[in-house]
Amino acid sequence: DVRQLVLDLAHKTSPKLTWLQRWRHAPVPRPMASQRPALALLASRDNHRHFDDIERLYRIAIRSARQRVVIANAYFFPGYRLLRELIQAARRGVRVQLILQGNPDMPPVRFITQTLYGRLARAGVEIHEYCARPIHAKVAVIDGHWATVGSSNLDPLSLAFNLEANVFVADPDFAGVLLQKLEGLIEHSCERLDTEALRNPSWWGLLLGF
Repeated sequence: DVRQLVLDLAHKTSPKLTWLQRWRHAPVPRPMASQRPALALLASRDNHRHFDDIERLYRIAIRSARQRVVIANAYFFPGYRLLRELIQAARRGVRVQLILQGNPDMPPVRFITQTLYGRLARAGVEIHEYCARPIHAKVAVIDGHWATVGSSNLDPLSLAFNLEANVFVADPDFAGVLLQKLEGLIEHSCERLDTEALRNPSWWGLLLGF
């Protein structure tokens, strides 16, 4: 239960994350007939009290995943702990799919992200690159009932320096609509990278990964 996990985290790290106890039943806009309220949380990242709140919520949800994790992110170079959660999820049988930039507006972005590909692929993570144009998505869906949309990339700037905000939603309707969009992107607009090739990089690739 995502809500309980968040409340547990808030209790254990009090007072830093006491704001996490304020989950609210809020009417989340969605293109469907259902008008029942969804459980939503607005989380921010700053350099005072909430320096890692967004990353913590990602890690909790990935750690609790049992079926599927789908993340679309523009600038992807997470810290060790978030990367470890993704790898451990894949190793325990969760289907982990990443939608990343194949044609970024800043070419070094792809080069830096590619240094992680081998390690992710060896754990069983699927990597899909969107090549039509630069992509600036910052969204994720986990197990069909947890979703986030916001401004935070999964890179050092967003997770450790920038002022960011994400909405986290525990609602199968909202997550289902977002997942449908991401599946369409994977099927029609992305190139899935060759996992076998990534699992056996050259010595130069190993050096870059290190």
